[in-house]
Amino acid sequence: MPSPYRSPLLSRFDWLDHAFLPAGERPPQGTIYNQQRHSARVIRDVEALPVKSQDADGLIGSGSNPVAVYTADCLPILLADTRQQQVA
Repeated sequence: MPSPYRSPLLSRFDWLDHAFLPAGERPPQGTIYNQQRHSARVIRDVEALPVKSQDADGLIGSGSNPVAVYTADCLPILLADTRQQQVA
């Protein structure tokens, strides 16, 4: 099975632990994720609890819990806010 991909650019931020996982690999225990829908809706990680309880197309991670976004035919994009130390 292929290894997770880690971006050299995102790896520059010591506060940001990230990985793009191969298809079929499950995220770590405690990861927060939403029920993906093709929409313009983006929610905060705390709104996605319990896991998969909310339909959205994006997720903002603001706490210490890992977040994940599942994709099928979409290109995943990870944005990092270095001032507030949040990812989306």
